[in-house]
Amino acid sequence: MQPYIMSLLAGATFRSTDMFRKGDSVRIKDTIYILDHIGLLYVCVKKDNFVTYFPNATLSSSAVGIRKRD
Repeated sequence: MQPYIMSLLAGATFRSTDMFRKGDSVRIKDTIYILDHIGLLYVCVKKDNFVTYFPNATLSSSAVGIRKRD
């Protein structure tokens, strides 16, 4: 149950602080993705016609690089 609680808290923080926005480039574990959606449990990113969902807890427990879209 704890991973879900961590993801909910992280998702609420990401959404309320406007840290990430749709279209931003996000580096997660040395791979760069384009942010598509921030949910309460998962962050949805795209790369090479693939859609990948990362639990919000993953983003809050490791370093994440962000390049704001223009």
